[in-house]
Amino acid sequence: MINWLNKKVYLVLENKIWTTIILATITFIFAFIGFLQLSTDLSAMNIFKAFTNAVDIFGLDELDKTNISLEIARLFSYLTIFIGAAFLFVKDIIQKWIVKSIMTQNHSIVCGLGQNNRFYLDSEVILKEPGKIVIVEQDPTNPHIESYKAKGFGVIIGNILDKEFWNNMNIPELQNFIVSTGDDRRNIEVVTEFLDSCEKYTDDNFGINTKIYIHIESRDLNILFQQEVVQVKKELRIEIIPYSFYEDAAKQLLTTHSILGNKSELIHTNEPYDIAIVGSGELAKYIIYQICKIAHLPNQNELTIHCIDKEAEIFVQKLYKAFRYIDKVPNITIKPLTADSKSTEFYELPLWKEKNLTNVIVCQDEEKDNLDTAISLYDKTYLEEANEKTFKTKVLFAIFQEMTLSSKININKEQFREFYTFANANDICSKENLIDPKTDSIAQLVNYSYGDEYNPKEILDYDEKIVIKDRTGKKIEVTKRKAIEAKWFDTARMSDKESSRAQAMHLDIKLLALGLKKVQTTKPINTEELLKKNRIIFEKYLGNQILEGVLKDASKELDKFWANKPYQVKYFPTEYKTLFEKIVHSEHNRWNALHYLNGWVYEEFDGQNYDLKQKMKKIKHHNCLLTLEEFQTPDTQITLIYDVYSLLYIPNYLTNIGFEIVENN
Repeated sequence: MINWLNKKVYLVLENKIWTTIILATITFIFAFIGFLQLSTDLSAMNIFKAFTNAVDIFGLDELDKTNISLEIARLFSYLTIFIGAAFLFVKDIIQKWIVKSIMTQNHSIVCGLGQNNRFYLDSEVILKEPGKIVIVEQDPTNPHIESYKAKGFGVIIGNILDKEFWNNMNIPELQNFIVSTGDDRRNIEVVTEFLDSCEKYTDDNFGINTKIYIHIESRDLNILFQQEVVQVKKELRIEIIPYSFYEDAAKQLLTTHSILGNKSELIHTNEPYDIAIVGSGELAKYIIYQICKIAHLPNQNELTIHCIDKEAEIFVQKLYKAFRYIDKVPNITIKPLTADSKSTEFYELPLWKEKNLTNVIVCQDEEKDNLDTAISLYDKTYLEEANEKTFKTKVLFAIFQEMTLSSKININKEQFREFYTFANANDICSKENLIDPKTDSIAQLVNYSYGDEYNPKEILDYDEKIVIKDRTGKKIEVTKRKAIEAKWFDTARMSDKESSRAQAMHLDIKLLALGLKKVQTTKPINTEELLKKNRIIFEKYLGNQILEGVLKDASKELDKFWANKPYQVKYFPTEYKTLFEKIVHSEHNRWNALHYLNGWVYEEFDGQNYDLKQKMKKIKHHNCLLTLEEFQTPDTQITLIYDVYSLLYIPNYLTNIGFEIVENN
């Protein structure tokens, strides 16, 4: 409602000249008619006098005679003069009113009107219920300011780094803070200044949970947040989420397209497979990072990632610098292959004809080169297979700006049926992709179930009242939603949250291994019925698994373990033969991969000592960074239950966010 009203108010402001002209015209017409009505005849002279008198009515002089038309004309003349004067003086006041009206409720702040933020704001405009947003822009000459005012957004022109800036903002009602100024260091300065301004608040008067989305293109700078150099006041529920365009593009690519391409049958075999990466820039780096996070299959299929570029060796060295222990990621090998996409030899590489080449991902820095390479692969390498419709390898190529040609290629189901574009900036910077509430919801549910007794019938009635302990240890009654948020904000480190999000992203691989997939429910359905339906199909395809009673019994030991009491390991497989056991094994491989990619190392220590474990996390050391076969101590073996949870709770996670599990035909 406020956005609609803001648009209407600003529409009047922006069209002030036409508004004034229309009012003046109405005034003149009624005055002209009124003066004609006072005339005894309609001679040319009287018509002319009526015309001049109608013009004079704007002088606000007293009239000797009057009638209804003239009174209406006088009313409109007052209105014309008043509104004309108001337009000269109150435009800034009205804009301040718009900003204030937005900030009286839950709202977002977008810092800067750079390209990324404009794509985000444009995605908000097309939503049925766009967010309440205030834009802060330092440059008063930015050509986009007026257009976003006209769309109903509040706009503040000023320096967000000014010490007094945040004193005038309604921080307790700030829901999302999106920071993308075009410079990593400035983005960090903005967030630091904001956090300093939050120091005066307490848990009681802060208001809602706040998420800060900060654009950081250099991964090295993320350490400032991971190691809490840039620190949130402990009692405030503020989450900092660093993001980058290229990393988000890579995530969206691998959410939309499977690492197995059109060869999903490979997941039921132990055959090796290949993925080709053409390019050596930031996007190529992040795509490999995301592949290494999720490419962990039940049969431990070996994946070879071929890095193809004229400077492939140098690029692979950069990969090892960016992801220090990438060579330790299980079942994945990275091979440089020196070849120039502009050469004839490139299109004759034997790799293109490999039976299990699932994806060719073309991600060079220039989208023109990507388009040229993709079209040339079609014409010079895959023309015969494409025409015979025997071509199964997917060719995915990056096009950053939306093009008519790229959309035509995407929908072409004949010649270009296996060619797809990705990395469209409109999609990558959209609200749906940046905020990503579904992945976040699953991640929070993963975190919430961590350490609890196994309950396959668990459904989260978000309004149900439960008792939890607050930060001081005092028991308080809150809704289940508040309890989930409390555990997420109060106890989870940034690395824990990243791990939960990564687990949420791997969920599709686990379903694929079972011959299943998730679909969003379109009809209202009772959550208990949906959970029952999801568990029936899930357990049918999962087959032999751990008995519910055995797992419940084993999970009860977790409370003892974390309370530093004597405990027993009541479930730990000696081999991994069933599909259930294999998927559990792949989950631990995924967890290992994430930590290796982020620079963690193995160190043996007492995992039951909670304080010691937290201390070790700060220096990226973990006692579970081993293969499951290498788990020899009870404090490592008991943690296998979390790998089991990652699989068996899938129906519960999906039910709670409205997904149905169906066969993957």
